[in-house]
Amino acid sequence: AIKKIREIKKRKKIPILVGGTGLYFNSLVNGLIKMPDIPIKFRNKIRLMQKKKGQKKFYKKLLKIDPKAKDKINSNDSQRSIRAYEIKLYSKKSMYDWLNQTKRNFKENEFLKLYINFDRKELIKRIEKRTTKMIKLGAIKEVKKFRNLKFSRQSSVNKVIGIQELSKFLEKKI
Repeated sequence: AIKKIREIKKRKKIPILVGGTGLYFNSLVNGLIKMPDIPIKFRNKIRLMQKKKGQKKFYKKLLKIDPKAKDKINSNDSQRSIRAYEIKLYSKKSMYDWLNQTKRNFKENEFLKLYINFDRKELIKRIEKRTTKMIKLGAIKEVKKFRNLKFSRQSSVNKVIGIQELSKFLEKKI
């Protein structure tokens, strides 16, 4: 995307980006954070510790080793808490120090950002229509195949929208 945007600007045209999430847009504009490559065994130890202690105690332990996380990570956000903890413990640097070293891809005022806010009732109707279409096009079969891959329940891939709901449907829980 960065290459294409620069190519379009060289031709004195205005690139327009539509869709995606705030995360994608933020990554594009502000760059991706360069984090240390942490061995999976090390990461698994941290996950196990979090599971044994529980999120509340784990979060307090995180704040002791990385006070910079206090106002940036919600105390209930286990995924970010675990990531911040493993980065701090492995690299001896806060995740937020790594963030501050990230080089921006574009200048602060180089983008005009527009946010379109839909009427909630209309948005729900659209979601229902799209969900029905996805199911007709094979979403249930796709989730069955996904479940056969046997990912850990804690894996972030399980948080993809719809997987938990369709899994509960397949398990006859809903």
